[in-house]
Amino acid sequence: MFTALPITELFCKLKDAGVDCEISDSAGTYICNYIYFKSLLQAANSGACVLFVHTPDFRTVPEEQQVKAMEELLKAIADLASRGRF
Repeated sequence: MFTALPITELFCKLKDAGVDCEISDSAGTYICNYIYFKSLLQAANSGACVLFVHTPDFRTVPEEQQVKAMEELLKAIADLASRGRF
């Protein structure tokens, strides 16, 4: 199962905003994978979109940078949604 969101477009918008990020096709193992799979399964029944985002701890990437990244991600999602991209 995969997200219905336009991941490549979101990625490009984040990179253009200066966010250091990567695309992955794995949510990881155990808890992360379980949560993502169950979310995708529920979304398939409701028409909602799901996105799983791994974030590092604040020792690796400071909180301020992570907050900026999440703000940019939400802006990118809102922009694409307003243009009917999903």
